[in-house]
Amino acid sequence: MTLRRKTLVIVGATLVGLLLIMFAVSESVFLRNSSHQGQTTLLYYFCFLLGAGLVFIGVVNVLLDRLVLSPLSRLSSSVSSIGKSKALSARVSAKGKGELSSLADVINRMLESLERSHNELQESEEKFKRLVEDMNDGYFVVQNFRVAFANARSAEMFGYSVEGATGRTVEELLPPKDVKVLSEWYERRLRGEAVPQQYETTLTRNDGTTVTVEFGSRRIYYAGRPAVSVVMRDITKRRQIEEALRESEAKYRDVVERANDMIAIVQDTIIKYINTRSSEMLGYPPKQMIGTPITEYIHPDELQRFIYRYERRMAGEHVESIYETALLHSDGSRVDVELNAGVITYGGRLADLVIVRNITERIKAQEALRQSEEHYSTLVRSLTDAVFKLKGKVITWCNDRAEEIYGYERNELIGKEVTFLFPEGVSHSKFIEEVAGAIKEHGYFRGANRVKRKNGSLVDVEYTISQIEGTEPIELISVARDITERKRIEEAVAKSEARYRSLFETASNGVAIIDLKGDFVLVNEALCNMVGYSQKELIGRNFADFVHPDDGPRLLELFVEGLTGQDTHPTLEFRTTHRDGRILWLYSSPTALVQENETIGFSAIIHDITERVQIEKALRQSEEKFRNVLDNSHDMIYSMNLQTGIYEYASPASKQVLGYSPEEFQALDSDELISLVHPDDAEKLQQNIIDLITQGKTRVLSVEYRVKHKELGYRWVSDNRSVVYDDGNMPVAIVGNLRDITERKQGDEKLNQTMAELSRSNTELERFAYVASHDLQEPLRMVASYTQLLARRYRGKLDSDADEFIGYAVDGATRMQQLINALLDYSRVSTRSKPFGPTSCEEILNQAIANLQASIKENDAAVTHDHLPTVMADTTQMVQLFQNLIGNAVKFHGDEKPEVHVKAARNGTEWIFSVSDNGIGIDPKYFDRIFVIFHRLHGRGEYPGTGIGLAICKKIIERHKGRIWVESQPGKGATFYFTIPIGSEDRP
Repeated sequence: MTLRRKTLVIVGATLVGLLLIMFAVSESVFLRNSSHQGQTTLLYYFCFLLGAGLVFIGVVNVLLDRLVLSPLSRLSSSVSSIGKSKALSARVSAKGKGELSSLADVINRMLESLERSHNELQESEEKFKRLVEDMNDGYFVVQNFRVAFANARSAEMFGYSVEGATGRTVEELLPPKDVKVLSEWYERRLRGEAVPQQYETTLTRNDGTTVTVEFGSRRIYYAGRPAVSVVMRDITKRRQIEEALRESEAKYRDVVERANDMIAIVQDTIIKYINTRSSEMLGYPPKQMIGTPITEYIHPDELQRFIYRYERRMAGEHVESIYETALLHSDGSRVDVELNAGVITYGGRLADLVIVRNITERIKAQEALRQSEEHYSTLVRSLTDAVFKLKGKVITWCNDRAEEIYGYERNELIGKEVTFLFPEGVSHSKFIEEVAGAIKEHGYFRGANRVKRKNGSLVDVEYTISQIEGTEPIELISVARDITERKRIEEAVAKSEARYRSLFETASNGVAIIDLKGDFVLVNEALCNMVGYSQKELIGRNFADFVHPDDGPRLLELFVEGLTGQDTHPTLEFRTTHRDGRILWLYSSPTALVQENETIGFSAIIHDITERVQIEKALRQSEEKFRNVLDNSHDMIYSMNLQTGIYEYASPASKQVLGYSPEEFQALDSDELISLVHPDDAEKLQQNIIDLITQGKTRVLSVEYRVKHKELGYRWVSDNRSVVYDDGNMPVAIVGNLRDITERKQGDEKLNQTMAELSRSNTELERFAYVASHDLQEPLRMVASYTQLLARRYRGKLDSDADEFIGYAVDGATRMQQLINALLDYSRVSTRSKPFGPTSCEEILNQAIANLQASIKENDAAVTHDHLPTVMADTTQMVQLFQNLIGNAVKFHGDEKPEVHVKAARNGTEWIFSVSDNGIGIDPKYFDRIFVIFHRLHGRGEYPGTGIGLAICKKIIERHKGRIWVESQPGKGATFYFTIPIGSEDRP
């Protein structure tokens, strides 16, 4: 009901109530003497009460609306307005005091808390954004199959700008072959299902280049909606290196694969490579053996000897390289071999090259004797457990451990039927049937039961029964292990399991319970994920089975110390082999489990520190690399502590640069160090240090000064130095490199003197050429004028010889005048030059064409050009340059109509101009001579000119800090090239 309708209802009810009251009062007065007074009085009384009730309800609603509902409605409207506008800084208010005012205070406090949370969230988002933008890897967010966010690195990998990548669909960015799979993973990831964490593919950028990347993703919320964040790493170089290695390996693989012997490479006991001969010799395909420990294929009889020889050989000791041993076939049979092993480098680390030859046929004659010995060697290796040899049901032999476990003397056991040792409460016939069936199907029977000892006590036993091959009648071997202690530990653990099981199973690090024998009693899922084995595969296995052979002795020593109480919290760092063959570095500090003052086992929290170990190794290698660089540098590298003024490091080059060994130099006190600097350079050096400290972190300043060599006197050095800052942004040290530049300084001084002398000489020559050419103009003009006057007056009046001689004189004077004018033009390139300014090459080209218009029209030439740039140049000289080059192109033409084309192209920091023609061309042997002053390739009768035009062009280009050259072949035209620096503001 709206507020207006509600108000009308209340007012209407109140009016009706008033009317009823007025009606009841008036009627009761008028009918006071009526005969029906009793009946009507009751009716009027009811009307009065009804009217009074309606009026009361109306008054109460008005009061309730003014005092409660209206303020509450205004308060609700204020909160709703803040929610719609998201203006968390706004506040609500309520007039008066009481509960509404308190409610307004509570709402305002909630708004303040929301505002703080909002601001903190914005700060957190800004920090995260900066972190993402600074990542070396690409990072982007996919939402609704589109890129909702991408950092600069990911956009670069896709070949777009950040703006170009954002908003694109995955179909646009990913290879078509990967879109379906990754889209399916995206949907599954959003639904919270498990998908592979990493994926590799090759992206094709929009410029056509490719990059190989590795994806890692997780489900997030972005802008309040589900999305998937993706970290993308460029692995192109890694794949290129791998491909190069594969190509190199392929060269030799064929030879090795065809060998008659089995050849393998073993590193850290893991088989890294093995040829196909393994299938025939051991029954395992190479793929199955690669990545597994070689010890798995060594016959148990030879394992310790093999490990001993392997460890000594890897340690660099001399051991016999060729010896006989035995391997284990996939069917369990023994393979006798001759093994030839030698140390090689594989993958940058030491490895064992093993060549194995099958010698089974050679020792078959000895096999019968070995079979007998093999039975007893198996028993000897199992002396920690009870071992029985059975013929049928009768015990024919047992070891001493059987007495300890079962409580019977050996003579009480041997010759007796084994049934009295059967488990309690088990049918003998059924048990025998079960054992026989298991041996027939699997080759062995394994079980665990509680049996009764001689004294009546019960003991938990785990046993394995197997048949001895080749025996007739059938003989069995039974190995029994007392697992009472392990059961006791399991029971002890079970008592507290309810309390700690959740913590144990959800721990991010591996957790294991180990009994006193070193067997795993309990492991969590994190440890299983860490090493790649299931809980079923780990429990019951010995801890030592998973320890790298090189670490076994040290861990055994620490284990004994913990067992004997010498070290109750030993710290262990050791290697293990992941199921996939990877070597992992693990860290643990086991704690003894004590029950009733007796150690019953150990608990261990195990951390994977492989990445840390790899980083430490990389840091050591990096340190060694940079140490080699410092030690072999010809510059003296140093580090000076600003607090103490002491040189904390000086490289070996100090002996060469200063004459002091590093130790001698570091032993010099401050006064001795100051005395090494030339007095005239001391102030400059001090100012350099001040400038270096005050001008910013990344500043590197260079200074050249003289320093006193221990034996050679003062030498010039160049010092490049920078400041090292601590975490508090305070300068703590200066590092730099000192280079002896004495010879360079001496060379610079000689060069400066030579350049000054050359400049002076050139200036005098140019002045002389200008003055000479200028001063010769007047007498030459007079000679030319009078010879021309003689020609006009006396031509035909004297004999023919006189006319010829006068013609020679006029021609010689004219040519002399042309040569002097050309020489004057040549000298004016330097003496009459103008400052450089912005020059439109198109405008000056048009001016040059206009100047040559008569020659162009006379030769019916065509001059074309591309768009030409504006450069910093001398406008007059650029007109002369184009005029000379185009004029030559028009003049030196063949039978075809002359065609000249001018163009320019940008090349780095300069413009390259070209003037091409279809003329007679130039022999390459004359390329250098054509730019020499007054040098001509043709006689004056063939082509007119003075031979100075190209020399002027060369001088103009050199003044503009450019280069000029020609490319041509006779009869194929010529192209003259010249360069003008871009943005040059050089002045002549």
